[in-house]
Amino acid sequence: MFKLLSDLNLSNRFDADAEAQVLASGVTGSWVCYKSSGKVDFPETEAEAAGALMVWTESNRSGAAGSFTPDVTETSKLTLLSGAGLRG
Repeated sequence: MFKLLSDLNLSNRFDADAEAQVLASGVTGSWVCYKSSGKVDFPETEAEAAGALMVWTESNRSGAAGSFTPDVTETSKLTLLSGAGLRG
């Protein structure tokens, strides 16, 4: 279960294009980072993890991995959160 532990007044919300791997196996609360393709995907190195952003897009009711709302299927974009001290 995802539980936000940070003040939302200190965060920014925005949409970003996502790679197929995140769309297939990500869930709300997953951590992603920007790749050289300009899209977000799961971090593969410690350096990438240092700049990670949290997926805020709502999952379907099933909560299964890669089970995002229908608008994600249409746009391939996820809503992300960023901010100083963001924890989840």
